[in-house]
Amino acid sequence: MPATRRVEPLFYRPPRSARAHRAHQHWRFPIAESSNRSSAGTAILASAATIAGVLGIGAMWTVLNVQTGGAHGWAALVAALDAALLLRLAGVRPGWRRAAVGPLAVLATVAVVAFLTVATRVGFAMGLRPLESAERLGLGLVWTMVQGIASPWDAVAVLLALPLAWLLCR
Repeated sequence: MPATRRVEPLFYRPPRSARAHRAHQHWRFPIAESSNRSSAGTAILASAATIAGVLGIGAMWTVLNVQTGGAHGWAALVAALDAALLLRLAGVRPGWRRAAVGPLAVLATVAVVAFLTVATRVGFAMGLRPLESAERLGLGLVWTMVQGIASPWDAVAVLLALPLAWLLCR
């Protein structure tokens, strides 16, 4: 059985007399303390949160790219914030593992966005749906089209998002 500690209610007002204080000691809310080790549930939740963040921000960023015709590298900074927030909400303890997962999530988001943006643009040009054109794309075509779409400022924003994700996740 895990050790419990007593936690005060949100709006706690201590009793004024010593007798009331002693009686009050027995009526606090017990809460089980979390262990210092990461559990398998935390790892699964963190993995699911990271995948959901990559796909969610990737989808919004892809729609933005396709609708406006630009690359919008500044959205990588949003992906860094999202990765840090989701990892914290998933309960991953601070440390080198969380600091390593943040930039990897940003890189995965950038890769997903590049591939989906090119797949959508090529698909529209060829009369295919985005997923149908994604099946036919090669990495060489994706790289060539990304070089034509992205500006140097987009690359700078992506490169700034990596240390930002590391700082926010550590």
